[in-house]
Amino acid sequence: MKRILLAVIFAGLMATTMSGATIGLWSTGVCSGLNTNLAACSAGSGSLLLYGSSSGSVFDNNYQLTSRADGGTLGTNSATTEHAQSTYLADNVGASEWLGPHPLIANDAIGNYTYTTTFDLTGFVASSLILSLDVAADNSVAVFVNGTNISALFNFNNTGSPNCGINSQAAGTKCFEAFSSNHSITSAQAGGFLAGLNTLTFVVTNSITDAPSPTGLRVQAQGNANLASAVPEPMTLGLVGFALAGLGLLRRNRS
Repeated sequence: MKRILLAVIFAGLMATTMSGATIGLWSTGVCSGLNTNLAACSAGSGSLLLYGSSSGSVFDNNYQLTSRADGGTLGTNSATTEHAQSTYLADNVGASEWLGPHPLIANDAIGNYTYTTTFDLTGFVASSLILSLDVAADNSVAVFVNGTNISALFNFNNTGSPNCGINSQAAGTKCFEAFSSNHSITSAQAGGFLAGLNTLTFVVTNSITDAPSPTGLRVQAQGNANLASAVPEPMTLGLVGFALAGLGLLRRNRS
């Protein structure tokens, strides 16, 4: 009897433990998520996508181009850009790659290029999510979570420009020389994460003072949240209380 009661108590305590897990949110240019075509991956699942080239395009299916100033194709057309320019953050820094509207570095039209990705918090406690983002862009970028602008949480002033990261076409808005420092974004700061599908949007502006010139986006992203199944239910708490009371009675009878 004592062993049974102890087993019930242990199971109840396990059920009340909050457990964290990584959500399905991917950095740019990785062979994970929707990028299941391993022929485009350099070393199999979990590695980085091959660069786009003149012989063919390599697209990051985790990120969609939902608007582009050059009037080109939308949708699954966020290509990995081959040999990012020497002024860009080096390709070998971190587990991510540069994306752009073309597979090769090219002169792009001035204006905005919008990239979107999604993550699903079904099965997680949405309010517990901590979203970590590192972002670099040419020329500037504004970041949104479900339509809420969170750009003010970032320090994009890598080159000393006060406008970097405010979706501006002002002179000197260059954010491509380094990642913004890592940011941990809470649900409150993001305006509230949703219990289901969430959308992360990056509006990259190709500056009017620099164009026509290349444009691109690079993101390193991770999200950790508590599993919803780990939240104690009233029935579980009742079982724990019952088991503790029973164990007390068992000890009293034996004494």
